[in-house]
Amino acid sequence: MPEHPGSAEPIKIGQTFIDFRARSKLPDQAYGQFFEDTKYVLVRCALAPGATPSKGLVIGNVQSGKTMAYEGLIALARDNNVPVVIVISGTSTALLHQGVQRLEGDLKEGGHERDWWFLTNPSSANVRDVKIVQSLHAQWESPPPDPSRRRTLVVNLMKHAKHISNLVALFSMELWKSVPILIIDDEADQASLNTQARRPQNSPSRTYQTLLDLKGVFPQYTYLQYTATPQAPLLIDQFDELSPDFIHVLEPGKGYVGGAAFFQDRSPYLCGIPLSDITTQVASEDPPPQSLGHALQVFFLGLAAQLHDGLRSCRSMLIHPSRKTQLHGDYQRWAEQTQKNLRYLVDAAKDSPDGIAALVELLDNARLELLRTKPDLPSTTELLDDLKFALSNTLVMTINARAGKTPEIRWEDAQGFVLIGGQAMDRGFTVEGLTVTYMPRGVGVGNADTVEQRGRFFGYKEDYLAYCRIFLEPDARFAFEAYVEHEESLRSALRKFEQSGEPLDQWPRAFILDPSLKPTRANVIRRPGTRGDFTAGWYTETRPPVSPEATQYRSDRIRQFLNGIDFKPFSPGKTDLPPAQTHQIGRLPLADALELIKDLPAGSSASAKPKAGLEMQLSYLLHDNPAIGCAVIRMRPDYHSRRKAQKAGTWNPHQGRSPSDTGDTRYPGDAAVCVDDVPTLQIHVLTLKDNSGVTVAQDAPVLAARIPDGLVSAWYAQAVPS
Repeated sequence: MPEHPGSAEPIKIGQTFIDFRARSKLPDQAYGQFFEDTKYVLVRCALAPGATPSKGLVIGNVQSGKTMAYEGLIALARDNNVPVVIVISGTSTALLHQGVQRLEGDLKEGGHERDWWFLTNPSSANVRDVKIVQSLHAQWESPPPDPSRRRTLVVNLMKHAKHISNLVALFSMELWKSVPILIIDDEADQASLNTQARRPQNSPSRTYQTLLDLKGVFPQYTYLQYTATPQAPLLIDQFDELSPDFIHVLEPGKGYVGGAAFFQDRSPYLCGIPLSDITTQVASEDPPPQSLGHALQVFFLGLAAQLHDGLRSCRSMLIHPSRKTQLHGDYQRWAEQTQKNLRYLVDAAKDSPDGIAALVELLDNARLELLRTKPDLPSTTELLDDLKFALSNTLVMTINARAGKTPEIRWEDAQGFVLIGGQAMDRGFTVEGLTVTYMPRGVGVGNADTVEQRGRFFGYKEDYLAYCRIFLEPDARFAFEAYVEHEESLRSALRKFEQSGEPLDQWPRAFILDPSLKPTRANVIRRPGTRGDFTAGWYTETRPPVSPEATQYRSDRIRQFLNGIDFKPFSPGKTDLPPAQTHQIGRLPLADALELIKDLPAGSSASAKPKAGLEMQLSYLLHDNPAIGCAVIRMRPDYHSRRKAQKAGTWNPHQGRSPSDTGDTRYPGDAAVCVDDVPTLQIHVLTLKDNSGVTVAQDAPVLAARIPDGLVSAWYAQAVPS
C-alpha cells in the first residue's frame, strides 16, 4: 500500500471497507478500479499527525456513481482512523433527504449500526447533537483500550449558510487537536464558490464564507470536492481557499452510457422537438404538442416491451419544460390526457378488430421509432396486455416546490413514472430507470456546466439503451453535442496532467469549448479567459523570451528538434525567389512538434493563453488521430532576418506580400507558407530590435503555427498566474 506523504502508516483495508464492498455487489472486474480510485484519493488526504490541510477535486461523469465513490471513501476513512466526515450536499430538502437515506442505508447495513453516528443539519440547540459531539470528542482525543470501538460521525449538511453556521457553532464547543477530518462537498461547483469573486472589494458570499469558517474549526482537514462539471472549481483563482491542490478523474464503470454514445453522429437516440411545439403560455383547451404525444407513446410502448421481457424494476420518463413552475401543470395535464386516451384505446382493442387496427395505426410511428434500435420488438398486438398494465401502473407527477414542498418519489410505488419538473430535477437528482426525456427548453445563458447537469439521461443504461430516447429542441441539441466535445477534451487533458504528478497550479487552464457555450457562471471567476480558434489565422510568438539564457536554450532545443528531419526547398511564390523568400519544408509526427512547443515557455502572461489554446487543440487532434503529421518549415534559412518592435512592444515574425514589377504577386507573404492537410509549424530565426532600433535579441528563434480550417476547434484558455 502506498503511504501518505509524511505518514509512517500505510492505508489499511479494514472490515468496514471489506463489508461495504460486499454489500455494494461490485463485480470483480469493477472492484479493482473502485479500490484504486478510493485509495488514490484517501492517500492524498491529510491523515498523518500534523499534516497540512489538503484540498482535492474528484471528477466523475453525470449519474456515473460519484455517491458510491465517496461512500467507499468514507468506509475506508473509518478504517484509517478518521473520526468525522462532513458531507455537504443538496440545495433542497428533497435532494438532502435522498442523499441521507442512501448514505445511512449503505453504511449501516450488515451489522455496522454501532460503527456510526449520523446527524442531519445538526445544531448546538439540539441536546442530542451536542451530546454526540461531546462523546465523539472524548472517544477520539482519549482513545479507549480498544480503538475499534470508537464511532465515526457522519454529518449530512444542506448546502446553506444557516446550516453550515450551525455546524460551526456546534463543533466550536470542543477544542479539536490533530485528528483528521474529511469534508466532502458534493456537487462542489454549485453554491459553494464565492459569487463575489469578481468584486473583491465586497464581502464574500455567505455560503462560501461559512465554508471557510467550517474549515477554520479544524487544524487538520481534507476538503474534497466531488462533481461531474469541474469547470468552476478549476477556473477559480488559484489563491482561493477552495482551489484544489490535486485532482482525480474517476472512470465510469461497465455499462455506463454518456454523451459520446447519445450524441454521436447520426445518433439513433436523438429526436427533435419542432420550434412550433415549444410554448411559454398554454390555454386550458390547447391540445398537447404532437412531439410530446409521440414521446409519451414511445415511452409507454417501450415500457410494455420491457414488461413483456420480464422487467421487474421501474422505468421513467422525464419532461423538462422550464425551470419556471407555471408550465409544469399544463404538461402534467397533457401527459395524463395522453395516458387516459391510450388506456381507452387499449380497452377498446381487446374486444374489437377495428379497435386493434386503430391502436396499431396510432402507435405506428412510436413502434417505427423503437425498431431503429430494437429490431426484435414484438408487435403492438402482442404487447396489448403489457401495454394495458404499463398504462395503469404509471404515475404522472409534477416535481417542484410550488405547493410548499417538493414531493418525495417512492420508486417502489409504480412500474412507470412520468415526471414533470425543472430546477428540482437538475443537478444531483437521480431518476430511476430513465428511458425517455422530453426537454422543450433552450440552453439559457449557455453555461457549459449547467447544460451538462441537465443530462439526467446519462447513466448505467447499457442493458436498456435500445428503449432510450432524448427529445430536444435544436439549440439544446447543438449545446449538448458541443459539450460532449468539450468534456472529452477536458477529461483527457486532466487525466494526462494527473499522471504527470505536477502540482495542479501548473495545469494550463485550456480546453475545447464552442463559442456558443461559456465554461461556467461569470460571477465565480476572477480572471476571465481568452477565446479563439485560429480559424484562417496563425498563432505567432509576438512576445518571445529575449534574454540571452532563453535565446540559447531555445536555439539548442530547436537544433535538437530539427536534427534528422529531411528538408526540401519550399516556396509558395515564383521559382526564382531570393533567399529572403525561400524556405525549406519537412514532415514529422505532430506529437514531436507538440513536445517542442510545450518545451518552449511563453514570453509573457499575455502570450501564455493563446499558447495554451494551441497546445490544447494540437493535443485534441492527437487524441483523435495519433498518427497525424505536421509540416515543419524553416523560414529563410539562408537569410539573416530582422524585425523591429511595433508600438505595443511586440514583434510580427511574418513578412508581408511582395508584388512583382508587373503588378502580380511575386511572393504571397509568410502567412501563405503552409500546407492544408496537416498543421504547419514555422521556425523563424530573427534579430529582434526595439522600436528605437536597438537590438534586444540576436538570432532569436520564433515560432508560428497554423491549423487547417477543417481541423480547427474553438478553445478557451485562462493563463496560470506567475
